[in-house]
Amino acid sequence: MAVAARRSSQCTSCGACCFTANPEYIQLWSVDRERLSGQLTEVAHEINGRWFLKMTAGHCDSLTVDRARGLYLCSIYEQRPDACRAFAEDSAACELIRAEALLRRR
Repeated sequence: MAVAARRSSQCTSCGACCFTANPEYIQLWSVDRERLSGQLTEVAHEINGRWFLKMTAGHCDSLTVDRARGLYLCSIYEQRPDACRAFAEDSAACELIRAEALLRRR
């Protein structure tokens, strides 16, 4: 899978929206499944008839983490689900998840 860089260095140095241990963190709706159709089973899994992005090591499986360089890149960025799109940089969702991540690090 190719890794697509996000547009902003602030976003690619954060990745807070991609981290959780909850296997039901990002639910995929029909439009998301269509967008990911060619790679759906690679990036998502079904739980009780609903589809979710796969989580591995506490983050989305589609996130490439390069801690040495401080980079967090999404390998499905162009096809990402609508829920991920809600985390647009500087949006209310982005600011909230970044603040929560900072609190967890303290």
